[in-house]
Amino acid sequence: MAVKCIALEYVKPGAILAKSVEDDKGRTLCSAGTEVTARLLLRFERMEVGALYIESDDKLTEELYEELKSRIEKRFSRIRSENILDALKLALLESLKKRKGS
Repeated sequence: MAVKCIALEYVKPGAILAKSVEDDKGRTLCSAGTEVTARLLLRFERMEVGALYIESDDKLTEELYEELKSRIEKRFSRIRSENILDALKLALLESLKKRKGS
């Protein structure tokens, strides 16, 4: 299971905390393994928690993989062959492929 640091505004109810949430004095506010609820998100927002460490399987669905691949191809289609940009495109596509699990 991968761990992602996600800005609070993007965390959805049902996510699982991968790391405990602590206040500025190091006191545990919420333990790792806790399922995030809408109420908990509101509480974190009031406490000005900026991001949470969330458990993630980090796998892309086939549909999302194809959409992201298409976007990358489209963005790089306007660029003439340049070594650094070609390398960047290949790295992005390889990263997507790994996240798809193939």
